[in-house]
Amino acid sequence: MRANETDRLSKGKVLLRYLNKANDLLKIFEEFFLASAIFIMAFLQIANVVARNVFTPIYFTEEVIMMLIIMVTYIGLGYGARRARHVRMSALFDLSPLKMQKFLAYFSLALGVAVMVFLGFAGAEYVQRLQAMKQLTPIFSIPYWTFVIIAPVGFFMAALRYVVAFIRNIVSADVWIGSDTKNEYDEASIEDQAGI
Repeated sequence: MRANETDRLSKGKVLLRYLNKANDLLKIFEEFFLASAIFIMAFLQIANVVARNVFTPIYFTEEVIMMLIIMVTYIGLGYGARRARHVRMSALFDLSPLKMQKFLAYFSLALGVAVMVFLGFAGAEYVQRLQAMKQLTPIFSIPYWTFVIIAPVGFFMAALRYVVAFIRNIVSADVWIGSDTKNEYDEASIEDQAGI
């Protein structure tokens, strides 16, 4: 029995190594994309306000900003799952013993994977419907589905992050709540955030 458990853990560590590489590549893409998109949105919004008050409005900015908001929302979903920066109820979790925390982590991560995969497939169906409708954006006349396709991608990226965290919980004694985040209760950091 002991040899089987050791074999299972070593296979989990090998799988985790590959998932970590994918996770790291996605991390670079996400952080670059999110920072760039937010900068572009801010720049376009400011430029449009100045243009509207001084010259004439830049009409395409609203469409570009709308598309970037859609993209930032769904790319940010994977980022939030990686960093465990999502809404969670942690009072019961934090007060539980370590074994119960592990169980709750497994349960919530498995549920997160299931929900994200379900929403990813639902998003893919929605994209297919948009393709069939041949809906175009008003100003650029670009197929609308080309921007919305990021929704199922974001859901599947979040599911991958939950899978990585789930496997980390299997191969590690620590409790992982995100693919890059352990469950750590640090009173000093909470006081810093609260401004105490």
